[in-house]
Amino acid sequence: MERIDTKSFDKKIRALIDDINEKRRYGDPGLARRYEQLIKFAGEKNDSRALGMAYYFMAEHDYERNGRTGKFQDYLSQAITYQQEAEDYAMLTYSYRFLGKDVMFHGHPELAYDYYRTAREYALKSEKRIDLEALSAYNIGQVYMQMGEHEEALLSFDEALTKIESDGEESPHYHMLKV
Repeated sequence: MERIDTKSFDKKIRALIDDINEKRRYGDPGLARRYEQLIKFAGEKNDSRALGMAYYFMAEHDYERNGRTGKFQDYLSQAITYQQEAEDYAMLTYSYRFLGKDVMFHGHPELAYDYYRTAREYALKSEKRIDLEALSAYNIGQVYMQMGEHEEALLSFDEALTKIESDGEESPHYHMLKV
């Protein structure tokens, strides 16, 4: 995930998210504690957008450590609830892509397709986030490949490439999709 824009957050929440962004890059072992702090601070401010991010981070963190046996589904469910409340379409895109990746990995491409389509719908609602539209098209292409629908996959990959090229090299996902 690219660096998160924190300008609209409360000063205390912004500082914590900036710290989390930096530490996520290096896999800091104290991240879970920071996520819990973010949940506490965001809860005190009744900040649904920050709560949605915090629970998303917790879901990722738990999944990386425990897979499906942990509490990632509970965290992700809470994240989605707050993200919907805040109308945070970018984070909703990430959350549904996360669900799609999980079920795809566990052999359920049809369900992954549904999650990726939902992610794409949120990406389309997300202002100025062509990169998220491109990622969603790419993920849908992966599902088509898995299901042996190669022509549909190529169309989705072509759509992803067209979108990411229109977004330019500054796009957070340009080099990943351009390969």
